[in-house]
Amino acid sequence: MGLISRHFLGIIFGLVAGTLAIGQPTSQQKTSIPVLTREQAEAKALEANYGITLQKILTTSAEVNVNRGLAGLLPTVTMGAAQTYSNNSIQQEFSNPTSPPINRSGAGTTVTTANVTLNWTLFDGMAMFVNYDRLKLMRDLEQEQGRATVELTLAQVRLAFDNILLQNKKRALLEATLALSKDRMALADQRYQVGTGSKLDLLNAQVDYNTDRTALMAQEQQCTQAQADLNVLLALPSETPFIAQGDLALKDSIIETNLAEQLKTHNNNLKLARFQREVAWQGIKLANSARYPQLNLQAGFNYSDQSFQAGLFKRNSSYGPIIGLNATYNLFNGNRVSTNIKQAELNAHFSDVSLAQVEQQQIASLYNALLAYKYNRKLAKVEGENLTIAKQNTSIALDRYKVGLARPIELREAQRNEVANETRLLEAQFRVRASEIEILRLVNIK
Repeated sequence: MGLISRHFLGIIFGLVAGTLAIGQPTSQQKTSIPVLTREQAEAKALEANYGITLQKILTTSAEVNVNRGLAGLLPTVTMGAAQTYSNNSIQQEFSNPTSPPINRSGAGTTVTTANVTLNWTLFDGMAMFVNYDRLKLMRDLEQEQGRATVELTLAQVRLAFDNILLQNKKRALLEATLALSKDRMALADQRYQVGTGSKLDLLNAQVDYNTDRTALMAQEQQCTQAQADLNVLLALPSETPFIAQGDLALKDSIIETNLAEQLKTHNNNLKLARFQREVAWQGIKLANSARYPQLNLQAGFNYSDQSFQAGLFKRNSSYGPIIGLNATYNLFNGNRVSTNIKQAELNAHFSDVSLAQVEQQQIASLYNALLAYKYNRKLAKVEGENLTIAKQNTSIALDRYKVGLARPIELREAQRNEVANETRLLEAQFRVRASEIEILRLVNIK
């Protein structure tokens, strides 16, 4: 068996083994570069992804805001105290002629006051209750936004991880192609040296070898870029090395029954649109509350003490509770209340239309994802069958080239066809996985 034939068989075996573990490093590399599985990548994203972390902060903030006091349901209690001193010149004359006048300079006066005041809105057209309901809705909306962020991020991580596997498999394919071209170049050189081959065949083999080298170099860049994209999602430095462990093997076909109904019930974007619609409709209630009067309760306790060095009194002190009701009603404010109500109604109508638009868009996305999923599954099946034929064609071309019945260009053409066919198969498998990820995200299936 010739050198090139033996090497080709080894390459075929290596490609089959590569479907289980692409780009496996040496034992020394394994000890220095960590292995990353799809599950580990997802766990790391949940822990460190910046988008998820920021959304957690927003959700916590919305939860903190669910407070009766912030909504206006609770009273406010304030306390104050003050002490002042003044130095005045006093001149006092009395209507009673028996009382002598007072004329004194530098008379000091000390005034001390303290108070505790309670203000409580008893009625404001139900605005405080509407505000409290809106705060709870905003909390629920942020929680749903958090779940949507998690699902979207996990979908991005899965797609980025599968892209790494795709690029690694392409690299392995090009490495095998380069090795075959190298052996072909060596054989062409041997034949030229012994006079059984032409200089043209050797030059063509060298050109093909260099072409395969540049293709591999370009693919190396694609592999590096794919890893950097995943590192960004995992909140890691772009250059962080790892070995992606997994495959692109297709799973069982997705059951299409009731997917549209599941989408309407579980889709995160639809849930968000529904929450936004509820918030908008609460805005109408809030705007209408301005048409009603407002009733406030005021209560407190006051203390006052005044000391005089001159004048009619030497000391005046008072303390005690106060209580009262304050009612206000807006008679006219330039039609701002009516304008606010009209704007709230328009916002509510906008949210209704927006909800219908989101539902249509999500159903259309599901339809397109299903079309792509089914088409690429069929395409992957056809390309798999074509690959078997292409491998047979390459094998025959190799045998013919070995005994001198085939020109180098025939072997090269068979080699190109096999590489192109396997590349299309890998890309079809990747598109199936991408469509599958999108379908599961749209219907919110784990």
